Amino acid sequence: MRFATVEPETGETLPKMLKRRRDETLIAFLALMPIRCRALASLLIDDSICFLPDRIHITLSRDMTKTGLPWETTVPDCIAQLMRDYVEDVRPKLLAKASEDHDWFWVGDRGVPYTPNYFSGRIAKITEQTVGKAGVAPDVLLKAVKTHAAETEGYTRSKICFSDNWVKMRRWEKGLAQI
Repeated sequence: MRFATVEPETGETLPKMLKRRRDETLIAFLALMPIRCRALASLLIDDSICFLPDRIHITLSRDMTKTGLPWETTVPDCIAQLMRDYVEDVRPKLLAKASEDHDWFWVGDRGVPYTPNYFSGRIAKITEQTVGKAGVAPDVLLKAVKTHAAETEGYTRSKICFSDNWVKMRRWEKGLAQI
């Protein structure tokens, strides 16, 4: 019953809000960290993606990279809170719909893990739905993100509200215009 309720602030049902927040997190992640669909779908909590108190660390084994070399990185600070919100709030609610628990990071609408094939066909559609414009290539979106990050250097609040301010209010278009 709680999934059927309408959020008073947005008028969205809880399932729609959860999907939107997941998709905004996914697009923000890919804009700053473009990785292969297979690696994206294979992220496992506490294995390939670790949430540490001071950072979020990603490690891909050699079989998950195109070059065949292991890869490690830290999630940029400007999306770290968005990622934490997804894993602490959104993911558990989506996962509640699944028949079994799992450690896959990206969770579909029914609580099951995403597959690489699903991602490859869905990312363009999610990007269009999230930013409101078709054909925005990841490298163009990345340039817009970097422009926004440079403009808001030192403003913690804008980093925390990345999806609300930058995506929903279409501020990414300003970043594209400045390129």
